[in-house]
Amino acid sequence: MTRWGRVGLLGLAVLSAGCQDAGLEALERRLEAWRVDAVAPARQALPAAPEEEVMSYRFADAPSPFAVPESGEGRADVGEVASREVSRTPLEDLTIEALNLVGILRIADEAWALVRTPEGRVHRVGVGARLGRHRGRIVAIGEAEVRLVVRHPDGNGDWSERDVTLALDS
Repeated sequence: MTRWGRVGLLGLAVLSAGCQDAGLEALERRLEAWRVDAVAPARQALPAAPEEEVMSYRFADAPSPFAVPESGEGRADVGEVASREVSRTPLEDLTIEALNLVGILRIADEAWALVRTPEGRVHRVGVGARLGRHRGRIVAIGEAEVRLVVRHPDGNGDWSERDVTLALDS
């Protein structure tokens, strides 16, 4: 027999020696005694359930706030909304991308932005002014930027808003 064969036999002998009675019968007797002595806690009676008050839902016949309205049902068409505007400034006829921020003026607590059109004209605008075709509105004028909220039609008769920043030209 080779050396490794003897080592293997020795290992099997050691492992099989661990399988002898390790006092499992004593352990089983002890567990059984605990099971016999164990007493289940007494169950307490549940309190009586309160009587239910029946209520009626008064909005059962109202339209669902989660349903998407059909086209033309209670919503104005995008073109109709645009035609309602009373007066538009020249800056509202241009796209935001066509406008360049060329300067910012500050006097006391007031700030104005200087915006150049593609024709080269410079307009002074403040917070609340409208810019761009999609009803962009200036919400803040910073040290080197102007932040706007632009409303885009979503094609279903609604509008979605997004933030746009015009940065000062370098």
